[in-house]
Amino acid sequence: MKQKTFAVRSVLGWLLLAACVVLAAWAVLDGYVPQPQTSYAATGRYASVQAVPVQTGAIPVNSADLDLLDELPGVGEATAEAIVQERTQSGAFFYPEDLMHVKGIGESKLEDMRDMLDLTEE
Repeated sequence: MKQKTFAVRSVLGWLLLAACVVLAAWAVLDGYVPQPQTSYAATGRYASVQAVPVQTGAIPVNSADLDLLDELPGVGEATAEAIVQERTQSGAFFYPEDLMHVKGIGESKLEDMRDMLDLTEE
């Protein structure tokens, strides 16, 4: 009985190895090329990671108080509070698109305020 169990395990092991070899060969022959690292963009899509310069504008978003954030176009008291809350929970904003995680800031509002953003960390 032990020999039969060993034989079955041996056959299953060889089948698993053969399946791995076939899948690897298939990937190579199909022209599979690993893609560059990706990061989750604020739009909910995956995008290739690229170096983006940090914007330096008039409003230091990572250290501004509510009154200063209120000067951004389209940002009122509630959105300013949401920015501070997001900054507290998730840390400093690095990319302008990070602001789209804040409730009340969408693509059009971000484009309106993009030139005024200072995202350097202090």
